[in-house]
Amino acid sequence: MKQHLNSEKSISSRLSEILPQLSKDQLRYIAIANDYKTKGEAAEAIGMKKDTIYRWPECVQEAVELIAMDAVVSAMEIRKRNLVKAMMIKVAGLELDDDALRQKVATEIIEGELGKPTQKNEVTGADGKDLIPKVTDAEYNRTISSLAEAAAVREVLSDEGAEQNSDVDASE
Repeated sequence: MKQHLNSEKSISSRLSEILPQLSKDQLRYIAIANDYKTKGEAAEAIGMKKDTIYRWPECVQEAVELIAMDAVVSAMEIRKRNLVKAMMIKVAGLELDDDALRQKVATEIIEGELGKPTQKNEVTGADGKDLIPKVTDAEYNRTISSLAEAAAVREVLSDEGAEQNSDVDASE
């Protein structure tokens, strides 16, 4: 490749410049070219003559190399080119005789445009119990009292330890 590209952004940028210039056959070729060892094998795989591919402009081969580095941009360009065709097929589904299929197509089109309706999800613990157990006022008060007692005992022990340390300091 003549041009050296240092970052993903420049790869994507260059692909965005090249892909819109390519014909349908050139896009078909670059989509599969990296799966084959030679240009000839790739040409044969899509039913084209090897000579045709060798006559294409250098930007086609550059696109093949860039695609190997950035398939996402390429896929987006192909999707963009086929979006209208895909939508026409989807809309044609609204004319089907099968009511269930017609409903499904209509739902897909609506959700594609407006988004899916909000889904409510109930989250529970084992056997449908609450994730956070409910505590009665009496249980809450007992827990708070226990914590207060534990804190008081700790404070007393801490004070006794400080007194012992000061006695040791005084005797030295």
